[in-house]
Amino acid sequence: MPAFTAFDYGVADNMATIVLHRPEKRNAMTREFRDRAKAAFGETGGGAAG
Repeated sequence: MPAFTAFDYGVADNMATIVLHRPEKRNAMTREFRDRAKAAFGETGGGAAG
């Protein structure tokens, strides 16, 4: 799994949690931030909730 610095990513009990961590920029999105977020969401496995 890649290292993420703009947010924290974790999985516990089949639940992925992504917490934005750019308070100095008020969690504004940049192209790099978006690409890394997409990678993190891809790490979740894309399973349907429910």
